[in-house]
Order: sequence, then structure tokens, then C-alpha cells
Amino acid sequence: MFTSIVQELKALLSVDSLLKEKKKLDEIITKFNNLKNESGADEDVNQLLANDLINELKKKIEDEKESTKRAAELIKSQKEELINQLETLIENEQNIGKAFNDLKEIREKWTKLNEKAPLEQKDIDKIFTKKLEDFYYNINIYKAIQEHDLKRNQQHKEVILKKLEDATQKETSKALMKEIKGLRTEWESIGPVTRENQDEFWDKYRGFLDQLYAKFKDFKESEKEEQLENQKKKQFVIDYIKSIDVN
Repeated sequence: MFTSIVQELKALLSVDSLLKEKKKLDEIITKFNNLKNESGADEDVNQLLANDLINELKKKIEDEKESTKRAAELIKSQKEELINQLETLIENEQNIGKAFNDLKEIREKWTKLNEKAPLEQKDIDKIFTKKLEDFYYNINIYKAIQEHDLKRNQQHKEVILKKLEDATQKETSKALMKEIKGLRTEWESIGPVTRENQDEFWDKYRGFLDQLYAKFKDFKESEKEEQLENQKKKQFVIDYIKSIDVN
């Protein structure tokens, strides 16, 4: 009677992320409890096994939550250290050549952290990006940069802003999410615009990203719901086939 539930629970033991399958686990637990209440009989081997598997999976989820939390906190801590390094560079380094070498190392480390950072850390990303802008101003780099460089940066950023604006009207997809990640990297690689345009450009950039991130979150949730619905349909077919009396 509990055999199919045991099989479903065992299948969850091999998934890469139980957190992503939590809704599925909750459904199985509900089914288990309903079946247990309906049976009213003494516990059999499969019922006991199912109960043990549920406890094991619950513990794995808690462990994964803790691990994910620690990983996110570590990334944030490492990012904060990079921001401190960048602030020190802005305040103390007057050698432009060395400053840019140090900046390159900081940005390479930041990019690697961003590849595995959760979207929820966008506030600290904002601090870093603003510090990058400060770097170009405070290290007297504009002594060596001509006015046409500022205009060129502005033109490049205008192109990116237009792409981001267009992206807010597109249907959300994994390809679009990859495109936006590339545009973010491209934006951060471009130098500053004029001071009078800096806040306007930043507000537009952040505004478009906030719209897109909201759509991406909804997309991921709907994609997960679709996967779960497909699983239900498949399970229905499997259950139906099992119920057919071939005798």
C-alpha cells in the first residue's frame, strides 16, 4: 500500500537539490499522511520505511538550507572585502598603471564570485558598481582621459540601456537571462559618463534590471510549476497503468 510512496521518496534521495524539489516532497508527505489515516491498520514495513525516508529527506533539506545560507554569507563577506580593497585603492593609489592592475585583479575576483552569487545580493553589487565609478574619478584618471572618451562611454551605455529597455518587452526565456548577464558584464567594463549624466544613467540601468529580475523570478516559479504539473501527469499515467488488471 505504501510501496509507491517509498519509491517516490527514494527517487528524491538522488536529486541534486532537495530545496528545488521541496514542493514535490510536501505533496508526497501529504499523500503518505492521508494514506496512513485511511488505512487504520498496523504499520507495515513499507509504511515504516516511508516514515524513515521522510525524516531523512527533511534533515537533508535543512542541511541544504544551512549550506546555501553559509555559502551566500561567505560570498557576501568576500564581496565586502573586495569593496574594502577598492576603497583603499581609490584613497591611496596614485600610480595609475599599478592602480589599474590592482583594479583588474579585484574585478576578476568579483566576476568569479558573481557567477555563483544569488540575485538577492544585488544591493551589494550596486555598492561595488558605484565604487568603480568613484575609482575613475578619484584617482585623477580624467587627467589622462579626453572628452571624447566620456562621450564614447556614454554612447556605449546608451546602447546597453536601449537593449535593456527592449528586453523588458521581450518574453522571458533562459536565452534572455543569459543576454542580460552579458549586458551587465559589458556595462561594468565601460568607464564612467559625465557627472551630470551619472545618476540618470545609473537610475535607468537599475530600473531596467529590477523589472527584468522580477520577470525572471516569476519565470523560474512558473517553470517549476510546469515541471511539477508534468510530473503529476506522468505519475497519473503510471498509476493508471498499475491499476489495470491484466488477469
